[in-house]
This record gives sequence, C-alpha cells and structure tokens, in this order.
Amino acid sequence: MIVYQTLEHTPAATIHQAFIQAFSDYQLRNDMPLEDFSRMLTRRGYHAGLSLGAFNGQALVGFTLNGLRPWENKPTCYDIVTGVIPACRGQGVASAMLSRLCLLLPDQGCRQYLLEVLRDNREAYRLYL
Repeated sequence: MIVYQTLEHTPAATIHQAFIQAFSDYQLRNDMPLEDFSRMLTRRGYHAGLSLGAFNGQALVGFTLNGLRPWENKPTCYDIVTGVIPACRGQGVASAMLSRLCLLLPDQGCRQYLLEVLRDNREAYRLYL
C-alpha cells in the first residue's frame, strides 16, 4: 500500500536514490551525484514541508519536490522535480501526489503552483494539464 507524506523526515540521500531511479530512463540525463543534487535543491529553494513522497513501506517510490518563492507578488509553490520510479508508474502515484498537494498547499499559504514540463514528455504533460 502506498502512503503519502511530506518529506520533512526523509534524508536527502533517500530522495536522491529515488530521483536516480525515477529518471534512469528519462530523455534528459539526470544522474547527478548526491552533492550536486543537494546543491540543486538548495539553489531552487526546496521546502520539505511542501513536498510529498509516496512510500511503499520504507521505500520512496515517488516524489514531488517543491520550492516556495514569491512570483507575481503571490506566495508561489513551484515544482522543482516530480518523479515516480519505473516499477510504480501507471498506478496513479503522480496523480495522487498532485491531488494531495492541492489540499496541502493552500493551508501552507501558497496561492499558486508553477511548473515546467517538456511537451515531448506526453504522460507528464497530460498529468499536469
């Protein structure tokens, strides 16, 4: 059973391992070392309390890592990266995470959500629409 929770208590190394797995077959290379991954999260304003993980037991199988910054004078949560490991795709994990974020983010003061997606990534593009 998949359990969804924020990532305040999830170490960066655990998130990094799931990131590497989730993007192992992605069209853009994403095999960065943990140190670079941690720097990327810091640079992009990663906020663990606004980010969700999908856990199958102790294993992180999906994640939505979010940052928080003002944009157009509104508190804006933005998607740094979302991924699901290949073995768990097609099971509604990403949709469930985004649905839960729609409930969580307004309670945390976020007034809008911003993300980017490659149009060639058709499944992700449909999800975000």
